[in-house]
Amino acid sequence: MFDEVGDFCYHFHLNYTHNWDEARMYCHNLGGDLVVLHSCDEFGVLVRHIHMTSQEVPDRFSYWVGGTDRGDEGAWFWVDNQPMAMGVPFWGEVEGVHEPSGGETQNCAQLYHDDRYYIHDGECDKGAYALCQYGVDSVMEFL
Repeated sequence: MFDEVGDFCYHFHLNYTHNWDEARMYCHNLGGDLVVLHSCDEFGVLVRHIHMTSQEVPDRFSYWVGGTDRGDEGAWFWVDNQPMAMGVPFWGEVEGVHEPSGGETQNCAQLYHDDRYYIHDGECDKGAYALCQYGVDSVMEFL
């Protein structure tokens, strides 16, 4: 059910989309949580794996990952309560505007399909695919 990629185990759920909270619950039910990416190496290995295998999303949706700024706009944290690194090489851009750029309406992180899976902020209640990681020490409560 989980694929070993580098030093981590991931589950790419491409059967149907969820909002961010539903995606977290789906991952919890598998014994994991949404992906956390603490280093450039982790991020690079995962994105390379997505591009080189059959894990590309089949449409224009993206993958939810375990980052959010809910509760403190602009302060991005992973679900393990570690701060998210900002800027290059993690976060993408659209038409010269660097991410995160959604303000108070986009509070959940995603690997954005249309920007080669760089991180973008998205609306938490929109649909995307769950990208789960086994062994995440979740401390962030469900909202």
